[in-house]
Amino acid sequence: MDNPVLLEELFWRFLGTIVFGLGIVPAAGGAIIWKTFHIAKIPNFTFGQCWRAYLGGCAYAYVLFMVINIVRGTSQGLELLQLLLFIGIPFVVVPLFLRNFSRRVLAVEAIALVIINALVLLFVFVSRLH
Repeated sequence: MDNPVLLEELFWRFLGTIVFGLGIVPAAGGAIIWKTFHIAKIPNFTFGQCWRAYLGGCAYAYVLFMVINIVRGTSQGLELLQLLLFIGIPFVVVPLFLRNFSRRVLAVEAIALVIINALVLLFVFVSRLH
């Protein structure tokens, strides 16, 4: 507790990484995927399934971030790569977790993921303005 600036930075990193990245974003992403299925009139998907699928995508992205940071020894200069991985990995993981590979379901998932990614990008760009 000698350095309050360090503690504040650690708090905001925790809040941004854990609470936002593995809490709020997956819940919102799961809700958007689930609602997109309802709008497209595709039955048999619950909010819990959609939330777990998108949470899996976010979690795999964070694991890959950690591996890349360990291999490189630093996370400096990797913001764009991390953003691209966070956006791209759910396109692979969500269909695998939901286990329905019909064209219609895959198309609806892709539309939902594009909407989620647009919102994530908007948040990232707005937060960088401050």
